[in-house]
Amino acid sequence: MDLPHLMTGREQQHIISAFGKRLREIRERNGLSLRGLADLVDMDHSTIHRIEAGRNNPGLTTIIALARALDINIAELLHGIS
Repeated sequence: MDLPHLMTGREQQHIISAFGKRLREIRERNGLSLRGLADLVDMDHSTIHRIEAGRNNPGLTTIIALARALDINIAELLHGIS
């Protein structure tokens, strides 16, 4: 049975990488260091680094925390990612 709505591993990795690039772009635009953002969301800076590098797939609560810390809505954080 073909399930076209499921993503391949390659598609998933593309989205994770795109999210990381978007997060880094917004963090840097806001003048925050990795440690600065990590402190705002109560995470280790290495976790933020792994997310930005596309090596960590953040969960929904992490995405919400990041958006709040960056003072943006989730839609802006996810803009252009598909």
